[in-house]
Amino acid sequence: MSSIAQLANKYILFIDTEATGLPANWSAPVSNGTNWPSPVQVSWVVYDRYGNEIKKRNYYLNLQQVKIEESARAIHGITDDFLSNHGVPPAGVLHELSNDLKEFEPLMVGHFIRFDYYVLGAAFHRAGLPDPLGQIPVFCTMQATGQASMNRIGRQLHLSELYTFLFQNDLKDQHNALTDAEATAACFFELVNRGEIGSIEIERQNEEAANWRDPTSTRKGCLLPVVLFMLLFILVAYIAYL
Repeated sequence: MSSIAQLANKYILFIDTEATGLPANWSAPVSNGTNWPSPVQVSWVVYDRYGNEIKKRNYYLNLQQVKIEESARAIHGITDDFLSNHGVPPAGVLHELSNDLKEFEPLMVGHFIRFDYYVLGAAFHRAGLPDPLGQIPVFCTMQATGQASMNRIGRQLHLSELYTFLFQNDLKDQHNALTDAEATAACFFELVNRGEIGSIEIERQNEEAANWRDPTSTRKGCLLPVVLFMLLFILVAYIAYL
């Protein structure tokens, strides 16, 4: 892991969210609370840059009057009743996440990180809390697979595809945010070990993130991953109803 050891960030925070649905407009500001879905599950795992786990958190959020779309429920299986009985207030979860971002000053990694970034940004805005994400360096493992030399498919890989390719095992309990965050971490460190991810790629992605951090400034050329994600979302929901 010599290349990853050169990172300025000593810690890496892997994050995943499950949400009430998809946004109607991917270019709307996160302050548009009716456009962006609400997170129903937020999970993050903090590692040091050598792969040692430091902290793990997994929360379901009680959204009260906000309802989960059927298409989203078909994918992650989380229901309104479950959240009413097991969810916690979003503000406390967002406070803890914000504190961890300040304490660890991590590189924040996700598989299609833009979705988590926007959903969480909107959640901070709804809660009336400062959004800490703007200054956090980010990295997307899904984007990284598009340039990986081991990829023979010719497109960015879904998390389950990447996990199976790297470990020759199916990813169990996918679309559970904690499972996905841990799987993203496993894939990230394996890609580092294989030389597919290094400090140069991480720095390049973080620089490119300036093109999409504000959804209102997203360029048309940056929308392809979004379109692919939406098509996958629709396909999985359709299969679930068969």
